[in-house]
Amino acid sequence: KKKDVNPLVNLAAGGISGAVSKTITAPLEKVKLAIQNQDSNPRVISGEMKRYSGMADCFSRHVSELGASSLWRGNVANCIRYVPTAAFNLAFKDNIKKSFPKYNKETE
Repeated sequence: KKKDVNPLVNLAAGGISGAVSKTITAPLEKVKLAIQNQDSNPRVISGEMKRYSGMADCFSRHVSELGASSLWRGNVANCIRYVPTAAFNLAFKDNIKKSFPKYNKETE
């Protein structure tokens, strides 16, 4: 028989995995947002700064102009926003799944 896991363990595991995943993908998210928002940047509109030509260009310019650590700027707030979602999702997913009847293709 399957051993029941303490729900707090699932809650903690979900929170930690959420924070780790957001931290790993933070540079990609930062570059994506910079590309999406470049047309509203006054420096780009005035011609003072040229547009990004792609993700690689944006990434390299971001690192050279603002430093590598800038790719994770705002990540703590992002994690604070996402960690509870990931934690509750993992903690309660099994309980919610148990509340629904199981489908059996032989009988239904």
